[in-house]
Amino acid sequence: MRAFLIAAPFALAAAMPATAQPAPPINRQQALDLSPAEIADIVFRQLGARMTEMERPTFSGLVGPGPLGSLRFATAPRLASNFGLCVATIVAIGFEPLGGAAGGQQSRPVRASSIDVATVYKVVDEVDPGVERAEADNARLEQSCGRAGRVLPTESGDLGQHRFFHFSGASHPWMALRALRRAIRGASGGTYRNIACDPEELVQPLRECRDPAGALSRLDLADLLELEISPTGAGQDRYRIEATFLISAEGNSQFQWVVVLDAGIRVANDARTMDIDLGRALVSRAEMAFD
Repeated sequence: MRAFLIAAPFALAAAMPATAQPAPPINRQQALDLSPAEIADIVFRQLGARMTEMERPTFSGLVGPGPLGSLRFATAPRLASNFGLCVATIVAIGFEPLGGAAGGQQSRPVRASSIDVATVYKVVDEVDPGVERAEADNARLEQSCGRAGRVLPTESGDLGQHRFFHFSGASHPWMALRALRRAIRGASGGTYRNIACDPEELVQPLRECRDPAGALSRLDLADLLELEISPTGAGQDRYRIEATFLISAEGNSQFQWVVVLDAGIRVANDARTMDIDLGRALVSRAEMAFD
């Protein structure tokens, strides 16, 4: 359903399931003496015990169920530094089919052929890197990460289930999130009105385009699916932020709000202060169909 880039190391925050056999430890001398395959077997068994979620491969698409093509696993969420963000690691394993199976495509044996890793996030508090939090606050936020919901959907066919969001770009997630939150709150409070429906994305006029500021004001960062930030080239501190929000799902289709926001963002050297100059926001609805 999506390609993952190798973006972060595995997180080792979750407890090992009680039913799993503990993987043996490893030391420096073994890393010098053992073969790469032997070392990988030990290390990946250790990491595998830290996976607390799995997305079950129930999604069959429009052409019927086929052999197992991929599996996704996730670590338990943890607090991302002193920001109001939870972070988790997703590991996606791709498979290649082997010989045929008498029981049909779903019983066809496969072999793991690729591995990709991605870091994902969830907003649980004010996203402000300049806030110095007390130890009690961090403990509270760690508990919030434990209650932040699924990192992955329970099943690959559940396109309407909320999950952690993916981030990409040349900057930090909190820069894009703070500008986006400023736009949503400004639209709600009436202080930000430079909002329109995206004319390039409209197949036909939408009812929501009568009030694009109202559509923006009702968005919730908890519904984020994707977030991206990139320089616009129009100035040293000018950025293009694109955010995708989950609306709902039906069958093989997922319905989304997409916001494209132009913003000037200037961050002090100590990251404690951040000036945001909101430009235009373009809002559109999208339908994603999954095979």
